[in-house]
Amino acid sequence: MLMVARMPKTRKKQPPQPKVGIFWAVSGKLITIGIPAVEGVRYGDYLIYEPSHHDTWTELQASGVVPHDCEYEEYPRGRVMLHRHDETFLLLADKCILNDKHLLGQVMEEMYLPRNLTVMNTDSHYRCFRCLGIDGQLEDADASDE
Repeated sequence: MLMVARMPKTRKKQPPQPKVGIFWAVSGKLITIGIPAVEGVRYGDYLIYEPSHHDTWTELQASGVVPHDCEYEEYPRGRVMLHRHDETFLLLADKCILNDKHLLGQVMEEMYLPRNLTVMNTDSHYRCFRCLGIDGQLEDADASDE
């Protein structure tokens, strides 16, 4: 009798899941921290990533990813949230990121955001020192990175 070995069923690779999270542009480099949107923490009508920018920045400083001598609000930053009811993503960011097509494209790609379901906007929470007119400190920090 001829025996035919059965091949195990291969599961189709699932596409990456969109994320909620936070991000910065530090000296031209994008730093994103996120989790699958379905794992987000409820915040009103949204699912968000926790911890905060402040707490995450402290961890990034301790691990050497970002400069030790700068505060989290000095660099352009933003957040991605998922609206729980209509399942659209809200990307809030500093104008420095929203106006930079390359950085914005990186955020969309690294967070696996569907373009047709993502709304982008500014928010007063996400304004870097340059946008606030406090240029000197950020320029000094950028120069020390070289």
